[in-house]
Amino acid sequence: MEQEQKLWELFGKELSGTLSERERLELELLKKQFPDVARQYELLGALSFRSAEIQPEARKEEMLGRIFTAAGEATSEEELPEFTEVAIPRRRKLWLAAIPLAAAVCTGIWFWTGGKKAEDKGWSTVQTRKGSKSKLTLPDGTEVILNAGSSLSYAEGFRDGTRQVRLNGEGYFKVAASAEHPFIVTTNAVEVRVLGTEFNLQAYDADMKTETTLISGKVEVKVKNDGKSYLLAPRQKLAVQNVTELKKVVNAPANDPVPPQVELKAADTDSRDSSLTAGAWVENRLVFNDEPLEVLARRLERWYNVEVEIRNEALKQARYTGSVENEPLSQILEILNTIKPIRYKITTTKITIY
Repeated sequence: MEQEQKLWELFGKELSGTLSERERLELELLKKQFPDVARQYELLGALSFRSAEIQPEARKEEMLGRIFTAAGEATSEEELPEFTEVAIPRRRKLWLAAIPLAAAVCTGIWFWTGGKKAEDKGWSTVQTRKGSKSKLTLPDGTEVILNAGSSLSYAEGFRDGTRQVRLNGEGYFKVAASAEHPFIVTTNAVEVRVLGTEFNLQAYDADMKTETTLISGKVEVKVKNDGKSYLLAPRQKLAVQNVTELKKVVNAPANDPVPPQVELKAADTDSRDSSLTAGAWVENRLVFNDEPLEVLARRLERWYNVEVEIRNEALKQARYTGSVENEPLSQILEILNTIKPIRYKITTTKITIY
């Protein structure tokens, strides 16, 4: 029993990023020794709910029991689904996972409400961790697939009023048509307004660009820093420079006006079959088209949940083009090495490129 408890403690350290190399070896040994517990951990990783409110200890223990009961009932399944799939409740009765142990062992997707900031009150947020993707259905029937390390928030009264969401990360949207209620996605750089359509929006706050790629239908994209709006046709892409990150690069004061660079052009396609590269990640395809290694490294960090350090400054701007599907990280690095030689070292949580 002590070893089993130790296994859960190590799971918690793994999720919080505090697991040492020695403890990682111990974790792998214990997972083999207790395969049923390891299976429970994987199932709990599919979905969790989190509340911003502090819960009494009795309530925490009750919720922990429910989580483990649900995990036990699911252990007969052959394999986990490719995506975490969630139907967002129409009535906002939310469970918590802010429990001492449950908070440590639940990964994949989080769901919580409220927030300490006044502007966050009345908003609910769904979040995926690095190394995972999640599929969810919003109260109006809109389907969203969230890429790794992404979060999506939506306002109270979403279904009956203006359908507004906020995105930090990357999302693939299939918007339910509603002529009376436009669907609006806001990010740091742009606001995307649609009625019923399918599009991909890549808008990680830390990236240099926000890219909106239209698959079908019609969208209007308003650029926040210059107020201009652009109408996209299917298979078009609007790329907007992230002004905040641009200021960091040029060391400009935060209050200095820096006009964003905006480019409207045909969407990138895979040279093999002319499919759009913007939604390739939904099908577990990693497509990179003349992409600097520094940018590609960020994608690998999110995709495989590792840290990537490039120590060779000249290599950061080396450009790569390729397309891979369901390949392990070691194979990806070998492919990059074939395209343009690199030297690298792989550890459990970090890739160092020289």
